[in-house]
Amino acid sequence: MKSQIKVFLLGGLGNQLFGTFFAHALNLNLPSKVTISDQLIPFGSNASRSLVVDSIAEAEINNLDVFRISRKLRSLTLRSKTFRSLSWHFYKTFSIRNRLDLKGFWDLNGTTRKSFEIMDYCDDWFFPEYVRSTKRLKAFEPCLETIPKEYLPYIRDGIVCHVRLGDYLSHPKIYKLLNDNYYLASIQLIVDNSKKNDKPILVITEDENEVTTYFPELASKCEKIIGKRSNVSDIEAFYLMANARNLVAANSTFSMWAAWFGLYSRENTIVPRIKNGSDTQGGFMELKWKIIESESGELIPNKEYEPWFSQRQHDFHGIIEKLRN
Repeated sequence: MKSQIKVFLLGGLGNQLFGTFFAHALNLNLPSKVTISDQLIPFGSNASRSLVVDSIAEAEINNLDVFRISRKLRSLTLRSKTFRSLSWHFYKTFSIRNRLDLKGFWDLNGTTRKSFEIMDYCDDWFFPEYVRSTKRLKAFEPCLETIPKEYLPYIRDGIVCHVRLGDYLSHPKIYKLLNDNYYLASIQLIVDNSKKNDKPILVITEDENEVTTYFPELASKCEKIIGKRSNVSDIEAFYLMANARNLVAANSTFSMWAAWFGLYSRENTIVPRIKNGSDTQGGFMELKWKIIESESGELIPNKEYEPWFSQRQHDFHGIIEKLRN
């Protein structure tokens, strides 16, 4: 049966995971009709980005039909801004009738449309939760055998904090940095829950200097900071976080996915909410992690999970029926 739905992966690892699990949710109901593609990844803000989601075994990308950009085309895309600009303009012009964003997908309930392309970050936690529920799987089974011995005390009974600034430094008017109070309040909440004051704290980051500069109180509390000088790759850092029994995540998709993969097996999963910020990820307030407001350090109540998931599942199955018939 010829594929009818193409999902374009976008961005870095976190955003690619959103697109991949969206495709998995479709593929569970419409086998052989869904393709994922890495063709548009280099057309984002960082042209050097490539397909990396295949490094995460739990993403099971091999169970999907994958269309990969050729090496020659990728090389040309990296070298030439003009080529990127022309290619992007060409694609947007000639795909407009067939292209949907995530909102457009959720609006498919009243249509007879059978073939389309999804070009969006697909940042809705319903899709990974749907895949987990349908397959009756835990989100992530810890695998401590793969963790270097020097990090095991932090992973088993310590606290792992993630600091990831990235675009937040480049666009301060658009993105707000987390507040030191977020990390301090999160650490205190974990300590209070465990009734142990001597938990070792590990900070995982891209740049060690950013932690001491922007989060000095966190830096003074932690025993160890690992970043680019520690020769720990992004994938290794991701698995350290995913395996941690107590995780304090950052406000990045990379961090939030590490939080989700360990959500149903760890003791404490804490994620940030920035005051006055919009919760663009569907299900952010409903998932069963602890949400701390960045500036005040206040614990924010979650919304009810079951009504949200049930309604989303009902809407999703309605769209699937339309696509199937």
